[in-house]
Amino acid sequence: MESEQQAEKAPAAEAPPASDKAPPAAEAMIPRARLNEVIGERDGLRSELDGLRAELEKLQPYQEQVGGLQAQLEQVKALSRAGIIDDDGQAVAGMLYERLAEKPEGGIGAWLSGFEDASKAPRPLQPYLVKPPPAAPPAAPPAARPDPNQTAVAAVDGRLSPEALAEVNKRAMRGDKDAHDAIRRHMRASGYL
Repeated sequence: MESEQQAEKAPAAEAPPASDKAPPAAEAMIPRARLNEVIGERDGLRSELDGLRAELEKLQPYQEQVGGLQAQLEQVKALSRAGIIDDDGQAVAGMLYERLAEKPEGGIGAWLSGFEDASKAPRPLQPYLVKPPPAAPPAAPPAARPDPNQTAVAAVDGRLSPEALAEVNKRAMRGDKDAHDAIRRHMRASGYL
């Protein structure tokens, strides 16, 4: 009886009021043509995605190769900064570095920078760590270009001797403008111009 009394006290579930509108599912219906269009787009995108995934799988070995080459480049840069530019010296340094039980954090560059003096480096590496001698002082500036008329014997009327003409011609071939001018003067004096 108590359950009957509780059932009477509980409000009865209200039935939805009857209305002139169609149920909500009918309002949200998508036309079949639009549905087929969206499904076609989805299928096209899926096939495109599968193609891109296949291409990515083909490129994976190259990505690993690029990573290895970048590591090699960094090692060569570190060796060059340390002054080891010779291929044999780089091979020796790489071999000695690989044999280390505990490698420093900065890589081979940090290991090489620890050898401020070449005598503290491993013996096979010492010849490659020798610092190059300081550059020689700059050479004296070249003397002023000689005048072609001074080196060539000029005839009385401005013509050059055959030997002098040959010498001036060599300098003119090297781009000496003064020699070009001397040849022009010779040609004018000879009547060619």
